[in-house]
Amino acid sequence: MRWRRVSWAGLICACILLVFLAVSPSAWAYRVVGIEEPGDLASELGWRDVLAAIQRNLKQLGYYKGPIDGRYGDATRNAVDSYRRRNGIIDNETIWPAVLIHMQVLGEAIRVQKSLKAARIRQIDVAKTQLLKHSAARDLLASVPQKESADPTHNPSICFAAPTLRCLLDEALESIRGVTRDRYRNWALQDMIVVLAEAGMAEPMKDAIRRLTDARLVLVALREAVAAMVAAGRIEGAEDTLELMPDGADRVRALLVVAKGWAGQGDRSKASEVLARVSIELDSITDARLESKLKADIAVVYAKIGNIDQARAILMELATDNTPKEGKLEADKISAIVNAYVEFGDLDRALAILRKASPDIAPRKGRIAVTSAFAAKGEIKAALDMAKEIVSPRYRVVALCNAARKLAERGDIESARTALTSAETSVPAIEGEFANDFAWSCLAETYDLIGDKKTAQKSLKHVEGADLKARSLWRMWAARRATAQSGDVEGLKSQAIDATKAADTFKRAAIWSEASVMAFRVGEKDVSKDYLGNAIAVVSGMQTRWWRARALSRIAKTVIFLESPVGAR
Repeated sequence: MRWRRVSWAGLICACILLVFLAVSPSAWAYRVVGIEEPGDLASELGWRDVLAAIQRNLKQLGYYKGPIDGRYGDATRNAVDSYRRRNGIIDNETIWPAVLIHMQVLGEAIRVQKSLKAARIRQIDVAKTQLLKHSAARDLLASVPQKESADPTHNPSICFAAPTLRCLLDEALESIRGVTRDRYRNWALQDMIVVLAEAGMAEPMKDAIRRLTDARLVLVALREAVAAMVAAGRIEGAEDTLELMPDGADRVRALLVVAKGWAGQGDRSKASEVLARVSIELDSITDARLESKLKADIAVVYAKIGNIDQARAILMELATDNTPKEGKLEADKISAIVNAYVEFGDLDRALAILRKASPDIAPRKGRIAVTSAFAAKGEIKAALDMAKEIVSPRYRVVALCNAARKLAERGDIESARTALTSAETSVPAIEGEFANDFAWSCLAETYDLIGDKKTAQKSLKHVEGADLKARSLWRMWAARRATAQSGDVEGLKSQAIDATKAADTFKRAAIWSEASVMAFRVGEKDVSKDYLGNAIAVVSGMQTRWWRARALSRIAKTVIFLESPVGAR
């Protein structure tokens, strides 16, 4: 009986084994994960929906041209195999969940990409329509042939041997001609446009704008050109450029920059005229966030020209606007109002606005401004308390560094040290390598400013990025030279040079340019010339035309400063 029972058991096992072997390995692999061959009952148990989803994704991605029927036929199988080979999915045991998830993620990415592309096309069409409607701007769309090519026989060494502003800009343009991708070409052109505007070269600036292939960037370039001219004291030129701008947000922002420029020069009449234009054109703004910021900026300019009542009226209206907004918009609006009150010295009102904010609103910029304002008044406890309310540890460090500088300006070194010690406790919570480096750089520079050279060097050791470290070292060196501080100034310069040499090529050229300006400002004109030469030497070895053009624009900007009345002084 025992033998008979064993035999029956063996016979049953043998039958199961035969059935198993009779099923094709590929079909069995599909059964492992629940997918059956066509015609099996599993297709009635929900797997047809899965297959249909896979077919839809395969069709969207260009692998499948058959019907969306949820059946695993040859066309679907071949499409799946093709997709797997192309995307490195090789594990049969997990093929279906892996393929479906992979397709869904990729499909969503493609949908987002298509949506962004469609939005970009719409935005370009809107910008083009704006420019075409504005008679003064139409000429900017009469672009030169967009497919320019660089001259292969061109020799830049003549310019590099005796660089002038004109030849550096010509070299930048020659490099731009060799950039084939519109995105990079436009980026390099925007850098060049700002430099031309700063130099007051109106016609070459317009010519560079005509080379832009994106109508949106024409509007941005005009706005940035206005800002560059105002910063360089060329406000009349900025007003001329304004006339090229059609109605809209970019024009309103540019008008406000001009108003600030006149206010900064003490010309109340011209500032008021421009502010009146801003108030009228503000109706064209549909972005609530931008509108709030612009209104707050208008209030600041009114305060700067002595019209405090008008400034307060604008801020009161802005503060009592109860139009429902998302948390981010509301936070930005509160920050704009607070910054405005801080600008013209009404710290009590700024603090009251912050205290009235909803607990779920985080007006970071407003709290940073109030933290610095308390420090400027010498109220260290109030500054520290406000900094604690800044949710982001990165910006909390920035606020406390700013506060420490304000305290140092008052001569309160111990309170400045207290602010920096508090800032250090927030650094471990900062996420992201760059953000962490930025925080330590900020601490290093501020510690050096208050005379704590040892802690400054200790902070710098935490900075991993060579470019951030180099820039911090140069600023520390320039600050010591400008104030005739004691300490190893030459040693600090040596550190800065080493860190600059370790930076990436493009950043290295930019840092040498910045160092040239800093050396010039502290009276080391020969050293400044040497550093400018270092920047040019770096550029001369660049092979990537896009980077080369952008670096040349930065060097040209340095030349503008060195040759300007400010630099000459």
